[in-house]
Amino acid sequence: MIGCPYEDLGSEHPEMCRLDARVIDRLIPGTAIRERWRLDGDAGCVYRVAPCACESDPGATEIILEDRDDVGGDSDGQQALVQIAHESGTKRTLFQIPENGWLASFDLLFNESTGGQFVLAYAPPPPEGEINFGFTSLYLMAVDGSEPELLLAPDVEQELFFNPTWSPDGQTIYFSHVRPIDPEAYTFATTLERLHLDTGQIDLIAESSIWPQMSPDGKLLAYVFVEATALRNKLMVAQPDGSNARELTSGEQFTAVDAPVFTPDSQFVYFSAVEATASRSWWDLLTGVQVAYAHNLPSDWYRLPVNGGEAERLTELNLVGLYGRFAPSNIPTFAFASQEGLYEMAVTGQDVTKLQEGTFTDSLAWTP
Repeated sequence: MIGCPYEDLGSEHPEMCRLDARVIDRLIPGTAIRERWRLDGDAGCVYRVAPCACESDPGATEIILEDRDDVGGDSDGQQALVQIAHESGTKRTLFQIPENGWLASFDLLFNESTGGQFVLAYAPPPPEGEINFGFTSLYLMAVDGSEPELLLAPDVEQELFFNPTWSPDGQTIYFSHVRPIDPEAYTFATTLERLHLDTGQIDLIAESSIWPQMSPDGKLLAYVFVEATALRNKLMVAQPDGSNARELTSGEQFTAVDAPVFTPDSQFVYFSAVEATASRSWWDLLTGVQVAYAHNLPSDWYRLPVNGGEAERLTELNLVGLYGRFAPSNIPTFAFASQEGLYEMAVTGQDVTKLQEGTFTDSLAWTP
């Protein structure tokens, strides 16, 4: 293709190798430094790249996510935990949710030797003839999809646990906890808590908070504080024990924020959000319509430095149910799920690509 500078990388640039269809790994000549280049698919080039000793095999990189409508997969349209090969798109079922069961969300603690362990917010099927109302408990499950083991169960009716996430060291699990105050009046208390796996001790981290997420370096905790009376919520960061909490966003710019995730270097927080001007009309305010979660509204990706600053809008997609994770360090991309499919983009928000059709929400994990 005329004007394409990368038409014959194999012969002219032997220091380069392909990581996947869009990413090039390059060893800077005369140095031990590697850099990655994202290829411009619109250039129409035929890229031929010579093999080299890359850090890992990108073909083995896979994305695990919750498929709520696995039509065409192994689960005959039922909810399933599935694994999708990043390069080929091949999908296989890891855990088939039994009929009348419910998987709300999950997180994966990866381990090279064992493959790792899932923590699930899961409601198994009730006895025959009963209804599953989705009051989820916490379960642990091996990556092979073996039977989940109960970790934390409710003490009273209508109590539930959700949004579980591992600490980087695998010693604790953060989660959101809903307890009924007056079930007849439909009043509930929501708290953010931390479970110590070795002792079973549970710490109260924050009141009225959801969506916990630890930074990769283990120094910060991001979460969402829900202002029920103000019809808004806020993105917060704190110490792992909940101390020194501070706001990263305010209700002036965003009516709803959720699904925070730290960058691999722990310097930025990406999050899904709905801008205040786009989310509520005067009629909403007059009638008291409550916009509680960006997850239920068309939203987009934003990012902020962990030390605060102006939020930068990364996408203009208006998708429902956004939830994302950064790829392993050898592939500088960000994958995210939604009710319309699985997507991938550059960390700057550019080059958004739809990888799979489907209803994928609330959870996503990469395996190197």
